[in-house]
Amino acid sequence: MNLSLRQKLIAATLSAVVLMAAALTILAANQLSSQTNAAISARANNISFAAVEGINNWVDIRKISPLHLTALLSNKTRFLICNKPE
Repeated sequence: MNLSLRQKLIAATLSAVVLMAAALTILAANQLSSQTNAAISARANNISFAAVEGINNWVDIRKISPLHLTALLSNKTRFLICNKPE
């Protein structure tokens, strides 16, 4: 099967275009994958940091010193003694 010069040029050009398209598709897919993984990792880190800060604030708010605990208990005891049902 003899191909004319025109057919050979078209075949070579077409194969080069297909090869470049395949290479660019693979490179774009790899870049998209790595950027997606980086974005997911950054988002997870930010959410984790926010959750840790929220938990720390929640724990800090609920910390009671022994002095405050004694005062709370004495007030509660006084309240219970004063409001005894008869």
